[in-house]
Amino acid sequence: MPKVSPDVRKLVRERDGFKCRVCGVPETKKNKLQLHHIKYRSQGGSNHPDNLMLVCQECHTAIHKGEIQCPKN
Repeated sequence: MPKVSPDVRKLVRERDGFKCRVCGVPETKKNKLQLHHIKYRSQGGSNHPDNLMLVCQECHTAIHKGEIQCPKN
């Protein structure tokens, strides 16, 4: 599957207010936020904005470890 396009990346970042959707921490130069696929690509998830959310590194790791769940869209 192709990478998330720059346009989709920009749209998601703006939609989520440049803040982690889990904990609300804002993006800074030292804290770059990441895109997370709500339905993993390995499970057939797409790069559509509805399947993406902005998260910080700590929350992203916790989601993948199963320690926290993604918020509902």
